[in-house]
Amino acid sequence: MIPPLTMTATVRRGGRATDATLACYWWSFTTWQNRQGVAALADVDSEHILLEHGTDIAVGDTVVGLTDHLGRTVFGEDAFRVVDVITYERSHLDCTLRYGRVGGGRY
Repeated sequence: MIPPLTMTATVRRGGRATDATLACYWWSFTTWQNRQGVAALADVDSEHILLEHGTDIAVGDTVVGLTDHLGRTVFGEDAFRVVDVITYERSHLDCTLRYGRVGGGRY
């Protein structure tokens, strides 16, 4: 079941259509590791946006901004994400994102 799509993602598409603002739901998995008896945030394992079926999105599209349900910016263009995998679930699309910056450079 898809959660309410109360967030918005600004997507830059690679030459095939105009840019768009899409209703979405964003979430991420984080890994916590216990180091010397203290829990410490180690890394983000994966980051996803959920979209309605029929949404115009493709692997390689760039998510240049994400706003939460309260209108707060989650990330902007300087920390953009790239759509890496799209999984077609029964009730929605699940897009796995990857960071657009690697070693100080951009994809």
